[in-house]
Amino acid sequence: MKKYDDLIKNSLKYAEELGIYLIIRIQQTKGKYVLVNNTKTEEISYNEAAGIGFHAFTKEGGCGFAATEIHEIENCRRMIKLAADIAFQMEKREGKKNTEVYRLEPIKDEVFAKVKYPFDYYSLEEAEKKVIALNGEILKSYSNIAIESIYRQVEDQWRIARSDGGDVIFNIPRTVFFSTITAKGKKTATTRAALSGSDSSILHDDDKVEILHKRIHNACSLAIDLLEANMVKGGNYKIVMDYALAKGLAHEAFGHAVESDGLKTSILGNEDGSFKKGVEVAMPIVSIIDEAKEGDYAYQPYSANGIKRRRVEIIKDGVLKEALADIFSAAEANVEVTGAGRLESFRHIPIPRMSNIRIEVKDPIELDKAIEDVKPEEIYKILLENNIAKEDEEILYLVGYKGGQVKPSQGEFVFNCSGIYKLGKETTLYQPAIFSGNILSALKSIIAAIGPLQLDAQGTCGKFGQQVPSSGGSHYFVVMEANKDIIIGGE
Repeated sequence: MKKYDDLIKNSLKYAEELGIYLIIRIQQTKGKYVLVNNTKTEEISYNEAAGIGFHAFTKEGGCGFAATEIHEIENCRRMIKLAADIAFQMEKREGKKNTEVYRLEPIKDEVFAKVKYPFDYYSLEEAEKKVIALNGEILKSYSNIAIESIYRQVEDQWRIARSDGGDVIFNIPRTVFFSTITAKGKKTATTRAALSGSDSSILHDDDKVEILHKRIHNACSLAIDLLEANMVKGGNYKIVMDYALAKGLAHEAFGHAVESDGLKTSILGNEDGSFKKGVEVAMPIVSIIDEAKEGDYAYQPYSANGIKRRRVEIIKDGVLKEALADIFSAAEANVEVTGAGRLESFRHIPIPRMSNIRIEVKDPIELDKAIEDVKPEEIYKILLENNIAKEDEEILYLVGYKGGQVKPSQGEFVFNCSGIYKLGKETTLYQPAIFSGNILSALKSIIAAIGPLQLDAQGTCGKFGQQVPSSGGSHYFVVMEANKDIIIGGE
């Protein structure tokens, strides 16, 4: 990124001549991708790309944007002039204005994530061999499954420079191994398993590979057992959900509802778009936190506007405390800027997004074993021993998050899981069903948690046409009391 020093200096000088404030976003990215289906490589690729985005602001707050992949100074000057012209046109047409950039404090910093294996430590071919071997090893263990395995490794490097002298350089390394398992019989059943991190250790280090093996084998066993499973009776139940579903609840049902650019249409915002700070929205034992965590799949130390991303306590002890805000919407929402601005690439404009979001519950029940080794029968025993459940209660244990939809304006969510266990003296597996309800009712129904925090539930978050990495989780398991506003679909 140091090679852009002269380009940045020239660009900022030209912006001053044009009478604008400029944010320059330079991205260099490289990625490896391997897709193996039943030991056969179906896709393998390596890519490198780079580009620059120019975000221009007039003194009155008019905004304009232009981007290019051509780094020559003259071409960049053309893009800056185009962004400036758009900004002045927006000002003339009385478009939405923003002058918050003029209040920023300039930061100069370089942050490089610590990784055990640099991006180029292993070749694409070596990665392919590892994926084929792991895929084949799982496949030969079962007679009636198909398994598709994907390995993706990406490293983004960013430099964000501004007219006020701010200049930050950082990298975002991320890696994921993701498998989709399909069991075949008279019908089919599909489950998923994944492990994510910041480097290729998920394929090479024995402890990481062991976790990956356990997760995939558990997903295979679940898929096979689902072939004989019936549908559960729909209704209201006491619910135990795993950390991946808890992450889905925190991210989809709540995180998006506190992003500062959407508060006008969120149940957590007032009619004027301000944030409903101080409202009790969950049980006093519940907190929801978002922060960038080094080594995590969604790690990002600085926002796309060169602002340090900070830890955000969205809910503290049941009370709504902070929003996820960027410089373009924080003032309207009457909240502090938290450095939440993220973007898909240099071609995009930043918007408030989550990074690693989690549900924390006070005084969780201790559990001294890996989550991959915990069986449904053990969960039921823990519930009884700790007086969280009675023997005559109907309790459902939901495993595996498979996406969902949320309406922040109405506070409603609909999620999909991979399977449902009915806990009791005998554990019964049922087909996956829809888990739906009201956001606030769900948070106010959380009564306990089991195990330490597990924060590697990885995914991709889509918003306004942009896709960014996401992650998070909770304790191994979160327990929710039966509630009429939370429904499990089924027969």
